[in-house]
Amino acid sequence: MKKELSFPLEISKGSTVVRIFRQVSNKSYESFTISYYQDEIRKREVLSDFALAKKRAKKLADRLSRGEVAAAGLKLQDERAYLNSKKLIKPTGLTLEAVCREYAEVFKVLKAVGGVPMLAVA
Repeated sequence: MKKELSFPLEISKGSTVVRIFRQVSNKSYESFTISYYQDEIRKREVLSDFALAKKRAKKLADRLSRGEVAAAGLKLQDERAYLNSKKLIKPTGLTLEAVCREYAEVFKVLKAVGGVPMLAVA
C-alpha cells in the first residue's frame, strides 16, 4: 500500500533541511515550492512537477550540507545552461571561462569597429 505524502515534506542531509510545500490553485493546478536557507537568507524555487521538485530538493540539501553554497545557488535553468555550454565547447579543449573571456574580447573589438556581427568575420 502506497503511503500518503504529507506536506511540507522535509528533505534532510546532515544538519541541512530543505522543505517542499504543495500549493493548489483555484483552478486545481499543483505547484511545489522548495524552501531552504543559504547564507542566512531564505531562498525559494517553484516547480510544477513533484518528482522534479523532490530531485532538486535532494540535490540542494546535498550541496548545502557539503558547504557548496555557490553551487546550491544555481537555479535549475542556470545549471542546465552550464552543462549544455560545457558540451558545446568540449571539442575546443578550452574551459568555459577561457571561451567566455575570448568571446568578450572579440565582442569588444568588433563593437569598436562598428558592431560587425561575429559570424560575419568568421
